[in-house]
Parts: sequence; C-alpha cells; structure tokens
Amino acid sequence: MQQLLQNQPELADAAINDPERFIALIRQMEQRQGEFQRMQQIGMLNADPFDIEAQRRIEEEIRMQNVMANMETALEYSPESFGKVRLIILASLFA
Repeated sequence: MQQLLQNQPELADAAINDPERFIALIRQMEQRQGEFQRMQQIGMLNADPFDIEAQRRIEEEIRMQNVMANMETALEYSPESFGKVRLIILASLFA
C-alpha cells in the first residue's frame, strides 16, 4: 500500500475511500494497457510491409474492427434483432 501511495496516490485514495472509483480506475488502466499493447503489435506488423504473415494479421485486425463497428451500429439501430420481441395482436382479441 505504501508503494501505491507513493506511485499512484489517486488510486490508493480510491482503494481506501471509494471502491467504485477504484474499480473504474482499474478498468481505465486495463483499457489503456490493452490499447498500448495493440499499438505495439500494429507497429511490429508495420515494420516489415512485405511479410505475408504480418499482412494476414493486419487484414484480420481490419476485419475485426469492421465486425465490431457493424455490431455497434446494429445494437444502436436494431436492438430488437438481438432479443426476442413478443407482439400482442389485439385484432384477434376483438374478433
């Protein structure tokens, strides 16, 4: 805890006083670390543009980004396609 207080006082304070903020800070750190690792990987892949395996990985990364973008769009504009929708037909009740 002493080391955390010296190196990251905001995180230490949140750990002691505000568990929800602590969790949020940890998630932010994990997200930043994931982005950093992804950028390192992209840098390594771009180092040799003629490497066929690197080109395959870049292609896969682009494909996954497109899939995620399509998923976000679908969730935003057609959320009903991700769950069951039950319709009540009132006409049959009055017939």
